[in-house]
Amino acid sequence: MSDASTDRSEVRFPCHLMPFGRNRSFFGRKKELTDIENALCPARPEEGPEEYSLLRTFAITGAGGMGKSQLATEFVCNNKSLFDAVFWVHADEQSKLSEDFSSIALALGLVGQDSPEATDHVLTRERVKMWLAHPLKGQSTKNRRDSRRDSNEEGPLASWLLVYDGADRPELLNVFWPLGGSGSILITSRDPLPWTASLDLKPFSPEDGAGFLLKTTKRGASKEDEEDAITISKRLGGLPLALTQMARFITNSNLTFSDFIRAYNEREKKEAMFKFQVDGPNAQANYGHNLASVWALENLREGKALLDVISMLDPDSIPEHILTSFADTVNLKEYPKSIKAYSVARTELIQSSIVGGNARTQTLFIHRLVQDVARLRMSRSQYRETFDAAVRLISSVWPYQPFTWRHSISRWSKCADLYPHIIRLRELSKPFSPDPDNVAGDFEYAKLLMDAGCMPQVLAPRAGGRNVISEQEVDAVLAELHHNRGCIATETNCPKDALRHHGIFNTMMLKEFEGRPPGIDWRLGISWNQLGTAKMINELWEEGEDCFRRAILAMHKVDNFKQVWISLPVVNLGQAYWLTNRCEKALIILTEGLSYRQAHFGMDDKESFITGRFFHAIGNVKATQGHMEESLDFHRKALLHYKNTLGNNHHRTADICIKVAEHCIRKDQIDTALTLLDQALRAYGDREAYKPEKARAHFKRAKTLRLLGRKDEAEDELQTSWKLYQEIRPKDTRPVRDLIDDDFDKTVVFWSR
Repeated sequence: MSDASTDRSEVRFPCHLMPFGRNRSFFGRKKELTDIENALCPARPEEGPEEYSLLRTFAITGAGGMGKSQLATEFVCNNKSLFDAVFWVHADEQSKLSEDFSSIALALGLVGQDSPEATDHVLTRERVKMWLAHPLKGQSTKNRRDSRRDSNEEGPLASWLLVYDGADRPELLNVFWPLGGSGSILITSRDPLPWTASLDLKPFSPEDGAGFLLKTTKRGASKEDEEDAITISKRLGGLPLALTQMARFITNSNLTFSDFIRAYNEREKKEAMFKFQVDGPNAQANYGHNLASVWALENLREGKALLDVISMLDPDSIPEHILTSFADTVNLKEYPKSIKAYSVARTELIQSSIVGGNARTQTLFIHRLVQDVARLRMSRSQYRETFDAAVRLISSVWPYQPFTWRHSISRWSKCADLYPHIIRLRELSKPFSPDPDNVAGDFEYAKLLMDAGCMPQVLAPRAGGRNVISEQEVDAVLAELHHNRGCIATETNCPKDALRHHGIFNTMMLKEFEGRPPGIDWRLGISWNQLGTAKMINELWEEGEDCFRRAILAMHKVDNFKQVWISLPVVNLGQAYWLTNRCEKALIILTEGLSYRQAHFGMDDKESFITGRFFHAIGNVKATQGHMEESLDFHRKALLHYKNTLGNNHHRTADICIKVAEHCIRKDQIDTALTLLDQALRAYGDREAYKPEKARAHFKRAKTLRLLGRKDEAEDELQTSWKLYQEIRPKDTRPVRDLIDDDFDKTVVFWSR
């Protein structure tokens, strides 16, 4: 290296390389600033840094959005006069570290501005490290080389501060770490593990968060504003980025604090708030993050499913045995089923500061807003699957007792540890309603709530001031149990049981909602729809129609009503019209209902099986009207939709296989018809509940075999269908030869016809 290529004029000190200036909205953190100053600032700066022989290092750790970079910036701005040189380095990627070290080398005159050395990142990195180890002040490169030959000619040493910002992968710093010297190093990182001296940055207190919010929004300090600001601060968990983002959202949307609190309770508006971009004069200091991106949850490789389940639990103390004891029973893709897989997932979450851990108590904790963002990223079906997984994990370790005298105190302590998580699940169950296709999940949740609800007098004083399960909530669970029992009876062809349980469910909902609007609660509308299905399977056609109409009217009163919310009562009402020979009326309501679903979910809707029910019903109406090719088209769509949403072995898929098989028989595609009927029988299996459906399938299979000339097999099938029919309709004494398709169709539930 020639002297000409590197000699530069004497560097002017102070030399401060900062990518941004002071944040005028910075608030509080006085104790934290004092702790950093005590760790990094020379106690006697007038004596010069040469009095200190060791590097002073300090790390600010914490989750994303906690304000680590903002605190580091404030420290630098307050204390930069104590240092001859201040260098801010972006440490989240190796390429950024290399670029910033090259900029430092240029600023210190360690390489020439336009020299080839300036583009050699390895060379500039090593020269900066050498300078930091021996920071001679006020000499060119040539003089520095000469000074090494004669230590007596060395000049004064420069004091320096180096900030590694965003060092979430500490291993990247290894080759960029100074070789020695007496400077100060400040690190910001989400990883709390590798630092010897550090500060774990906590959220604002409710009062400090409120003060920050009032300052940022420039609102008056009226008593109402102060109280609302404290409420918002608590709801946001004191997270500085959240408070910053919501303050900008409030200002840009011209909301009052009370307006914001109301809007924050709605999922759709909350999602928009979380995606709102923080901008303004300090946007660069915030790295352009918002709450939907700052934790980079989409980058998780091993811990995503674990985080999703954790987002359903109480955030303050999550016993790890909940997450591991019965992990193999969780039906959630990518959830860690072994201790080894759990350890890998847990480590990723902790090193990202997404969750924290206490090794002594073997518990985890997480910020509520991280949970909120994790849940908002889920689709409706993912939300329910994750909720069910959390219920399964809690229920598996909950100490249920036999139905005896329950006065033993032996389980109280264990119940008290789990109780906050049940309260949390109760709160998070509000976005969805009982699901006829998830009776097992609904039942397990209801069972857990029922058992926990028997212990409020025991758990209340142990719940740390939390709300306990009230008598009204136990009533709600009882209503849900009747709903679930009714759904089971409906699905298993028990019409009288279905009518009894859905009748009780509907009566309880009428009592609960008497004289008050439903708000966001769907249960009254659901109860009318379910009672309608019970009436229909008991062949009370007019009463069933009336229930479906009442369901539609009740749903229209729900806040922020959407047409797709009434899909089930609409398709049920359409089928009721079809069954009573009002095909034109049926076609109008079914076509309109289908169009709303396709507009909302798209033409390739896989949100649930309900669109398939519309295809099925319209196909039936078209067949009755004599439009057989159109009927076949809709029935084929229903078959494809059921296969894509429910799978090949669901009873609804089997039902539509039979409808398509009828078309194949009509079109003389007998082999295809036989294949579809065989598929239907495999799906029904040996389950007693589907006896009517199996009788119908065997009867149609006998007809198909007869068309193929396989008379003996056809006779066997006919006798099988006759035996099943006699078990279903023992009072019908007609011989099997007198029975027709319509007789068997009438034995199955109306939506399966």
